[in-house]
Amino acid sequence: MLSWLSILRLGLVQICLGAIVVLMTSTLNRLMVVELALPALLPGFLVALHYGVQLTRPNWGFRSDRGGRRSTWIIGGMVILACGGV
Repeated sequence: MLSWLSILRLGLVQICLGAIVVLMTSTLNRLMVVELALPALLPGFLVALHYGVQLTRPNWGFRSDRGGRRSTWIIGGMVILACGGV
């Protein structure tokens, strides 16, 4: 059973991720469409891709819990995140 502090910590992680996504989505949308004159389909596709990946997150968590290789999944996620930042 999780304590209230543990639940708060888990929720804080999700809040921080959401704040980052909001900043990136609004910035990329304006930058790509207005400044670079790209079609709005491109940032729309990137946002859709983000939400598509979010649908798979519970499955990834379930697999990491069942497989017992959490460190591998965590490091893999950090590598993917770093590649996205480059």
